[in-house]
Amino acid sequence: MIITYEIIREVKQKEKTEGLQKLPENFFENAAAYLELKKGTLEESAAKNLILSLFELRKKKILNLASLSYKTDTLPENLEPEEKKLYLNLVRVLREYQTAFETKLTQPLQQNKKHIEEQQDIEDLVEKEIKQKNSLLEKTKNLENETKHNKLKVIFLKDLPELLLPSGERCSFKRGEEKELNEDFAGILIDKGFCKLL
Repeated sequence: MIITYEIIREVKQKEKTEGLQKLPENFFENAAAYLELKKGTLEESAAKNLILSLFELRKKKILNLASLSYKTDTLPENLEPEEKKLYLNLVRVLREYQTAFETKLTQPLQQNKKHIEEQQDIEDLVEKEIKQKNSLLEKTKNLENETKHNKLKVIFLKDLPELLLPSGERCSFKRGEEKELNEDFAGILIDKGFCKLL
């Protein structure tokens, strides 16, 4: 299936409803290929934001499903392969936590020492995973910030009087002039019909 910006937007809108929605086949792989194709454009930036938002929505649903149904052996529908791994790992950790808690309530303090140590190991593992995920999120945010500061090359379709640029410079533009501008500023001028991408 060929992915377009419109398809990504529709998938994100559909995901706002209850339950995990069925994604088009190989959606995330095709979305990554689409982003590569649109690299350096405003469309890439907008699509990337939609995809990250979709990822967050699905992740929250998976966390919620795992916390509600970790005592059963049912597997939710419409999980992507990586999401299935996440769900099963969450269920495993929740079951271990539940077992350790119940053991703590039913065994004498001396016998419970071993379980407390095991619980500490589990907590250390979860803490390590959280730190790794936070590091990944930080890298993602840095990548988004880098994308926001990209320059776009445009050609002006109309003469523009003196303007104050986001950089603080004052500048005027002539019809036919080619210029590299901050992506956000260029997007505004393109939307208003003053220039177009080269």
